[in-house]
Amino acid sequence: MSCQLRFSAKNFDVDYYLLTSNLNSHEVFRTGDYQQTPLESWVTKDSGFCVTASNADFNDFNGQIIDTGKFIWQHVDELEALGKIEERVTFFFDFGLTTTLFEEDVWVQSFHFPVEFLLLLSRIGAGLEISSYYPTSEDEEENNSN
Repeated sequence: MSCQLRFSAKNFDVDYYLLTSNLNSHEVFRTGDYQQTPLESWVTKDSGFCVTASNADFNDFNGQIIDTGKFIWQHVDELEALGKIEERVTFFFDFGLTTTLFEEDVWVQSFHFPVEFLLLLSRIGAGLEISSYYPTSEDEEENNSN
């Protein structure tokens, strides 16, 4: 998944919410859950979920924007309601991208979001995040063949 919706809120009954939701979560977490990554571990302070908004490749930024825009329009009423939950802690779309900053000729990497997309995020009250990932060997082979 290259772009995902992340939502969490204090005192949020994530299980009940997802029973009545049209969103298909791929991750659910609850207050007090133990979380761990290779770099850190923590106990969650709120409850929430993650939903895939785009399966476009990590190198297909424009495809991620198009897919995510379609996803938002498909669920716009439900997403607007999430944006109005006062106890929300996180509500954003996280775009996962492969960084090019480790390539010899690259000095800067930038991403442009169309104003229409930003207005759509504003309409539903959601934020935006870009997570930049080190290229995998498959990504490196693809970039070298171009």
